[in-house]
Amino acid sequence: VGVTVSGCSYLAGPSMPEMGPVVALSDGPHLDLSDLDENVAEIEEQLDVQVGVAVFDGTQDITAGSVGVMPAWSTIKVPIALVAQKHCSYGEKALEKLTEAAIEWSDNDATDQLWGCLGSAADASRLVSEEIAKSGVTVKPQPAWGTTAWTLPGQARYGYQLAAVPEDNPVIADMHKIVDEHRYGLGQLDNEPFKGGWSDADDGSWHTRQFGFTTIDETTYGIAIAARSLDGSEEDCQEALTQVADYLKEAKVD
Repeated sequence: VGVTVSGCSYLAGPSMPEMGPVVALSDGPHLDLSDLDENVAEIEEQLDVQVGVAVFDGTQDITAGSVGVMPAWSTIKVPIALVAQKHCSYGEKALEKLTEAAIEWSDNDATDQLWGCLGSAADASRLVSEEIAKSGVTVKPQPAWGTTAWTLPGQARYGYQLAAVPEDNPVIADMHKIVDEHRYGLGQLDNEPFKGGWSDADDGSWHTRQFGFTTIDETTYGIAIAARSLDGSEEDCQEALTQVADYLKEAKVD
């Protein structure tokens, strides 16, 4: 499964901030997101879900949709695993296996072991917070790590930061090898690194979110997307994220 717990309280948060009109980011290969708002609105209406999209190119935040923040769910396994590479005392092989399980097929028990090897809950929270803060974003990880509130714009910035991590880092390598079952949404983008998270909530809604990064020519984009079905439909959330990913594929301008 891809969550720490099921049925956690829904964390309400602000809608996506108004960022003004989107313009082409360069004359060379880039993402043309000038009609992002319109496309996201169409997806929301068609599937009756709430959608959020955030893209960061190192200079500007581009956002759309009605979802601004929700629990991190299993997306937070990425910074947990990265911190574990530096701070856990497990042997190399054991750490490799736990990281693979936590990232590739989103195993919760493996993630609990990575979190636990960081010390006390306070120590683990501090270390993971410091990792995320490299992107200029403040996040306070909770002991039930999946319930940590993480904004989409903040996660897009962290995705952008991850592009600076060497490709042979085990965590980044595993983000390229997500299992087929979870390869909806950003998993449809030409084997780009990503991680997803999902869960139901006490109000009966279903949440699905993903983040990652892509580089087009010399421009890197951190991307975070999410969907919330008030009817509790996991399938509709997955389809919404796949439609967002399809839009992003079509938005590539050569």
